[in-house]
Amino acid sequence: MPALQTQVSFVNAWECDENDHLNVQFYFGRFEEADQHFRAMTGLDPALVRSARHVRYHAELRKGELVEVESGFAGDGGDGMAVVHVLKNLSDGRICATALDTFDAHVRELTAIATRVGAAVDVPPRLYQPRGITGPLPEAISIEALRARGGFVTARSVIRPADTGADGVATERAHVGHVSDGASNVWETIGVTKALLDAQAWGRVAVEMRMVLFDAYAPGDLVEQVSGLLDATDRTIHFRHHQYEARTGRLVAIVDALGLAMSLTTRKAVRFPDDVIAAAPRLTGAAA
Repeated sequence: MPALQTQVSFVNAWECDENDHLNVQFYFGRFEEADQHFRAMTGLDPALVRSARHVRYHAELRKGELVEVESGFAGDGGDGMAVVHVLKNLSDGRICATALDTFDAHVRELTAIATRVGAAVDVPPRLYQPRGITGPLPEAISIEALRARGGFVTARSVIRPADTGADGVATERAHVGHVSDGASNVWETIGVTKALLDAQAWGRVAVEMRMVLFDAYAPGDLVEQVSGLLDATDRTIHFRHHQYEARTGRLVAIVDALGLAMSLTTRKAVRFPDDVIAAAPRLTGAAA
């Protein structure tokens, strides 16, 4: 049985950001909706909790374009089973993003459903397996320990009812919205400033993300996002964003993001200035 069509939509102008393309939070929003349809179609328990969602961005989506998501089962890169969502441009079939959902504690249940249902993705693993964000999932860390290792606040906000789903907890789209907003503060702090970008006609974009949820936000919760740089090359920057509830210090989520600078003229990646990357402050100790 082929992959199932689990989401169909359209790129609205208000979903596009300063780079004139669909903002990352709305990719996650479409994957969230696809996940709910996929579970309903296959009988996958809505309460089955993922270990992580790993998203790779392959192509830009611009306002007015039609999109769909196809979902199916696939190997998780080891001996287990995963769910893969493939977001495509509906007009030409071009793959624009993929999401790999792993369920480390529920491999047996997932494998049983995959065997019974048989819906399988037909894209090569090289398009959805982790590439730039690899290694074990991040471990919980207190906000005090993270600050001691060089983390700094990149977002403070409040969870509104509009940020939550039918279950009353914040959506992944809301989490990634904070990441998207806070990323600019990380870029600025490490020296890839708005002034530099404007002078070069560059934009800042994400090419890969990994989200791990430790808890959930509810309406009225205060978001305190503490971030830092893990690593950098001449073309990519690896950030880690920790999201806490500010009143209690409760860790809610950790989102890794791999970013690069893109020429707004050619829409291709560019090299960072060597002196900027060399001087960029990094997280220290176990946080990295």
